[in-house]
Amino acid sequence: MPDALLVEEVTRAVAKVKPTVDLLVALSPWGGYGEKAYLDQSPDAVPHILLGSGRGMSFVKRFSSGGRVLWSRPYPRGKTVTRFTLKAWPEGDNFEWSDEMISSAAELLNDAVQENPHVRGIFDKADTK
Repeated sequence: MPDALLVEEVTRAVAKVKPTVDLLVALSPWGGYGEKAYLDQSPDAVPHILLGSGRGMSFVKRFSSGGRVLWSRPYPRGKTVTRFTLKAWPEGDNFEWSDEMISSAAELLNDAVQENPHVRGIFDKADTK
């Protein structure tokens, strides 16, 4: 669970970076309950998109922190890839997501998905010990 000091540190980092980019995507190691605790605090500066990880519920898309954050959590065991299609870019300090601005889908990874040899090569070189 992120404590108040960590939330403050993350908020400062987001506030510093966000004005310099078109879309700020954050990755969380906190698990579902930690991410929810963070988002429920509605910090002043939040990323546009929060991609969760760790234990907890799975879902493709939720709007949180007053609609300012698109929050997504993966399905277990890496059996899906979440795909987002932006129909409009986030703009302004009072920006809020809506279903009209972004669509999403969880793409099932099964035998119908063809292997990409370039990606396979990355894993072949990885240390799997």
